[in-house]
Amino acid sequence: MPKKYELMLNDTLKVGGQTLYRIKALIDITSNPLIHVTKGDFGGYIHSEKALSHYGTCWVGIDCMVKGNAIVRGNAQLRGKAILDDNAVIEGDSTVGGFALVYGNAIVRTQARVGDNASVYEDALIDNRSNVGEEAEIFGKAKILDRATIKGQAKVFGTALVASKTIITGNAEVSSGIYTKNELIDKTPDNRKQVNATKKLEDEIDKELNDLWDRREYKV
Repeated sequence: MPKKYELMLNDTLKVGGQTLYRIKALIDITSNPLIHVTKGDFGGYIHSEKALSHYGTCWVGIDCMVKGNAIVRGNAQLRGKAILDDNAVIEGDSTVGGFALVYGNAIVRTQARVGDNASVYEDALIDNRSNVGEEAEIFGKAKILDRATIKGQAKVFGTALVASKTIITGNAEVSSGIYTKNELIDKTPDNRKQVNATKKLEDEIDKELNDLWDRREYKV
């Protein structure tokens, strides 16, 4: 298969001691509706030809960077000003855009989307048409599957598994458990019982104090 791009040896960036090279398209890439790259178009900066496969319609946008040993392959798209670093991989028909950061050993695949200011890192997996956006963070060994959506300032980490169109948003923090019931979570599930127990205890104490006040007796 002929190469679809070349490295521009006269257009480089030095980032953290690593040299990144601008790419330039050698053929038209028009079969993917998400992009329209024609021969001669410039793309972003990558660490080597190992960073971007010559197979498929995968591409790295002009303001993007692929650093470390990260890889873009299949029909995946790195767009906006997104950065891929370390050993991260985006593949399949997935898209990472906006100002998103994907790094560590994270994987984004199978039509998944990561955008806005979201971060995906460590050993996290985003798969099967799931969406991660706004300022959400996915890390640890967390798995986001089957059209789940993580947004707001939510954090999903640890061993949590979120799937089946479940939405986690707001300031929720999910560190464990399996969420596969097409539910909406906008606060931290792990803390719900503790919060409710604390409120109940406070109410009981207030009631007891009020009762004591009502029954008070003065000795003269």
